Amino acid sequence: MVVAGTGAAVVLAALATLWWAGRRYAAVTVEGHSMRPALDTGDRVLIRRGARRAGRGSIVVVARPRIQSGWKASGPVERRLADREWSIKRVAAVAGDPYPEPIDRPGLVPEGHIAVLGDNPVSVDSKHHGPCPQDQVLGVVVRRLGSRAARPSAAGAGAGAPQGTVPGHGTGRARDSIRPEQQ
Repeated sequence: MVVAGTGAAVVLAALATLWWAGRRYAAVTVEGHSMRPALDTGDRVLIRRGARRAGRGSIVVVARPRIQSGWKASGPVERRLADREWSIKRVAAVAGDPYPEPIDRPGLVPEGHIAVLGDNPVSVDSKHHGPCPQDQVLGVVVRRLGSRAARPSAAGAGAGAPQGTVPGHGTGRARDSIRPEQQ
């Protein structure tokens, strides 16, 4: 009888751990090229939810800004990945910093905001939409998990690259979107 109770306790502890991890972390798949060369289509990353650790140079997942109004018309992000479209960018400046050169804005990044840029110069980011409110940050990338897509190597197209394909679902409409792996 003690063994059965111990097994149930272990299962309960494992379920509680999975629940906690799902609320703190999420795995996402990158779709697009705005973070090239650091990340590309098919790369999988682990994010820690929240903006607390979003410092200069961090890669963050943010709510995709609206085309006409940017981030201004968006409410705070929800925890469910499937409820929004997301972008993945690098933090270029935090509150109180001057805007970096590619962002043609005077003054400093306002309190409660960050300036984000894609690593690819043609990325749509704070150059177009201004500073991103921190309540639009879903989380900070803590680790690259791998890639589902083949990447060309420096030795030649496809030589030595991991094999795989990117599944055909997800938004696929923007050059910098992500697809949730789990919620």
